[in-house]
Amino acid sequence: MTDNPAAKALTSEIWDTRLKWVILAAIGLLVVVLPIRSTTTIRDSLIILATVAWAGRIRLRGKEVIAPSGLEAPFIIFTLTVLISLIFSINLPVSLKELRGELFKNILLFYLVFCNFKEEGDARPVVWALVVCSIAFGVGTIVVFILKAGPKVMPLLGKKSLTYIFEHVVVPYRSGGYRDSGGLVAGLYHSLFLAYLGAYLVARAREFPRALVLLALVLNLAAIALTFSRAAWLALVLEIFLLGFLFYGRRGIICVALPLLLIGAAFFKAGWIVRVDESVRTEGLKNILRLSPKEVEGLFGPQSSLGHRMGSLKYNLDIVLKNPLKPHGFGRDMDRKRDTENAFIQRYTDPHNSFLGLAYQLGVQGLLAFCYLVFALLRRLWPKQGVEGWPRTFALATWVMVAGFMVNIFFGSFWGDDQALMFWLLGGLGMNAAGGFTR
Repeated sequence: MTDNPAAKALTSEIWDTRLKWVILAAIGLLVVVLPIRSTTTIRDSLIILATVAWAGRIRLRGKEVIAPSGLEAPFIIFTLTVLISLIFSINLPVSLKELRGELFKNILLFYLVFCNFKEEGDARPVVWALVVCSIAFGVGTIVVFILKAGPKVMPLLGKKSLTYIFEHVVVPYRSGGYRDSGGLVAGLYHSLFLAYLGAYLVARAREFPRALVLLALVLNLAAIALTFSRAAWLALVLEIFLLGFLFYGRRGIICVALPLLLIGAAFFKAGWIVRVDESVRTEGLKNILRLSPKEVEGLFGPQSSLGHRMGSLKYNLDIVLKNPLKPHGFGRDMDRKRDTENAFIQRYTDPHNSFLGLAYQLGVQGLLAFCYLVFALLRRLWPKQGVEGWPRTFALATWVMVAGFMVNIFFGSFWGDDQALMFWLLGGLGMNAAGGFTR
């Protein structure tokens, strides 16, 4: 019986199906746990489990479950710039550690998803997991804000004006929900979720109950506001513009442009978007390249968090401009020699700009390789002719997500950890959707 070819084929098919379900379950759970803080062990275990199951499928089916994505050349070029940077690393042990966790793991997860989620039915549970995760994450951010800021607000009601309470109690507290205390990474995740939820809503995707999508959308809009992350707000504005244009053309842009501009102008006038010293308004930033990092910090006020960030950014920019092609080693957590007399150096150890951070780590050539990789991904996320329904909606939503993600990392060193894993997970799934799932 065991030598019967038909029986062997049936047994192989059964085991392949089981291994495939292991991968689907692992990736679905990964979507849920990635945004949650202190889940590194769980997420690594899920990735290892999915990888072992994929290896089993490769043994059973060979090259049938290994597919070229079209991103091989960009991945190789970027990887080469990373490897070359190791020669110049100022902290080689850290760079080697980051090589495994921030490069190879991301590429592995991308291909895990891309090669194993070829059928439309395989992707649906993961997409549902994303919607459910967005609801839980939105509730978490709102609840944490109420628990933390509520006790500070209640005693002031009736004693202080609502404007005073908002500016001095509400705004200074940034809710990070399940993710972080500062709200910056939480804001990134909420803008990521909103790209998909907005697409599902405007495209009227029938795969998800409209009431559920509206609930998730409202929760995440409220939550992203409570993070007070200006980067996330800007990313959301771009996403709204792109969704309006992609699904409604010029009419969509006109419908969303005026309200967004009015709201943005009101926020900027009130100082909720950015607070700067009067000298910045009068002199502008035209001479910023001539100023020292400490002088740049001073433009924004001595106690301004934005001043600390701008000073740190200028410090790193000066290093890159001095020798643009020189790498300093791959990794965001490098131990750099800093001028400890400057407050912004004591408080911040990164440029708060992932693009500038990559230029520092890999040289300008590494930054260009990264941009090439992102543009190649965007090109392949564009739906092919004939792709319709929710696969087209998901592919376009992923395209919008990538654009919003780039805005977020422009204002912070968020390119890494669970954020990058979620980016490549959704990127792999989005590319399959753009090519049209098999049914």
